[in-house]
Amino acid sequence: MDKRIPGLALLALAIAVVLSITACSKSAKVTPLVSSIAITPTATSVATKSTVQFTATVTLQNGKTSSSTAVTWQVNGTTGGNSTVGTIASSGSNTQVATYTAPAAVPAGGQVNITATAPADSSSSSSATITSNTAIVTITQTYTLVISPQTATVPAGGSHQYSATLNGVADPNATWTLSSANGGVLGTIDATGLYTAPSFPPPGASVTLTAQDLTVTPTVTATATALIVYSDQSLKGPFAFSYTGNDSSGFLAAAGSFVSDGNGHITSGVEDVSSYLTGVSTQVPFSGTYVVKPDGRTSASITTAAGTSTWQFVMTTNLHALMTRFDTSATGGGTIDQQNLNALVVSDSVLTGPYVFGVSGSDSLFTPAAVAGEFSADGAGTIPATATILDLNDGGSISTGDTTLHGTYSFDAAFPGSGRGTIALTSASTGTLQYAFYVVDSTHAHLLEIDSNAFLAGDMFSGPGGTFSNASLTPGNYVFTNGVDFVATGGYALKAYERFAKIRQNNLYRQRGVSGRTRRQPQGVRRLPDGAGIGGDARTRCRRRRDRHGLSAAGHADVHPRRLCPRRVRSRRVPQ
Repeated sequence: MDKRIPGLALLALAIAVVLSITACSKSAKVTPLVSSIAITPTATSVATKSTVQFTATVTLQNGKTSSSTAVTWQVNGTTGGNSTVGTIASSGSNTQVATYTAPAAVPAGGQVNITATAPADSSSSSSATITSNTAIVTITQTYTLVISPQTATVPAGGSHQYSATLNGVADPNATWTLSSANGGVLGTIDATGLYTAPSFPPPGASVTLTAQDLTVTPTVTATATALIVYSDQSLKGPFAFSYTGNDSSGFLAAAGSFVSDGNGHITSGVEDVSSYLTGVSTQVPFSGTYVVKPDGRTSASITTAAGTSTWQFVMTTNLHALMTRFDTSATGGGTIDQQNLNALVVSDSVLTGPYVFGVSGSDSLFTPAAVAGEFSADGAGTIPATATILDLNDGGSISTGDTTLHGTYSFDAAFPGSGRGTIALTSASTGTLQYAFYVVDSTHAHLLEIDSNAFLAGDMFSGPGGTFSNASLTPGNYVFTNGVDFVATGGYALKAYERFAKIRQNNLYRQRGVSGRTRRQPQGVRRLPDGAGIGGDARTRCRRRRDRHGLSAAGHADVHPRRLCPRRVRSRRVPQ
């Protein structure tokens, strides 16, 4: 009986243990263990400072994948990486997706290894670590080329330093080029990026600067912009000019040339002036100053022995400008053109071959007049009466097809380098008219009559020569301008005439003086026969003036005929 008791106790204990284990297994949940980790992509390439994304797939021992298992990312075995090999970090709460950022410089070997790890049993702190496959990342160098400044305003003729940096470091291998969608003269740029603007803005006023580095792969480029504005440098060198307008007595014209230094100074100049008020002034030296604004508008102060005048002009390029005489005492409009240095020699050979010319203004009695013609210069100072022709309109009196035109010309040795000279043109219609000329180049010169026989100004241009027909004028649309304002009405025209007549009485006219005595005819002046010279004889010109103003020989209540036709008409100056 005593021997059976221990056996029963052991059996009861065993049953209790089994029941306890069964109860525990029903109440406890077992976590599956991690079997493997696979990351993708397994190989990739990325540029420095660039990024690439990786994804980890966790597989459990039961064959299922887990999206909740946390993984740790490493670069070359370093958790999270560093600035040398690059960094990697998970995207938010999902640790199975991570972004790798390449370092600023390519690491040693040019490659790094990306891995992901997780414990086999996340419930155990002593669990073994499962490591993924290794993804290889190849790091390539990325290059960024930058030009500084991106935009700069550069005055014409001025300079501005641009710089090119590669990944933030000055790039000595950068090569520079210039371009513009609108073409034109763009300036220059040297190997260091020093840009020198042209002497005037190109079309559109914008120049694109391009820097390129061919020593890196891939090749990198960068661009910047230079905005060109006018400056004093836009007006530099020798220039010829001419303008016509009015002073207080009526017609005013001038032609001349000057040299500007590009720094706001007109260092030398010479001009010829023809005016109802002051008559003809020749070989007048002048100097001055000027200021060119960024938009090309220019103001010049011109100083002669007689005083100071003001010009305003706007530059279209550094070769050409449109000008206005901008004084309270006189007005006028014309052009300024840069002279060709090859034409500024004192040699008659500059003018050679056929030329056409046109001048307009008024005759000696202030009747509107215009002359146009063609001649050939022999390059030695002579204009032969061969293949010449001239047309004249003197206040409506027309003379066409005059083939007697001939003459002489020479350059002015007193003003070398100015392009000034004189030319005398003689024809049956006009008599002899002497002009000062200022060459722009061998194909173009400004003309101004300087003999006091009339008041004419214009231009001459080289022509092609040969014969012409209607077919010579190419079909198309043409624009032109022309005009004159000498047929004034009322007291203005008459007062202008009176002022001019009084001045001439004291100088050139052979008329009655203030004391009533007759003045002597000036030296070098001889009377032309009736019918000679521009506009015919004096009686014809006077009659036309009376007819134009509606006057009879008996006069008019407000206008005396002798104001239009003085009793005595001055003799005309003609070269002896």
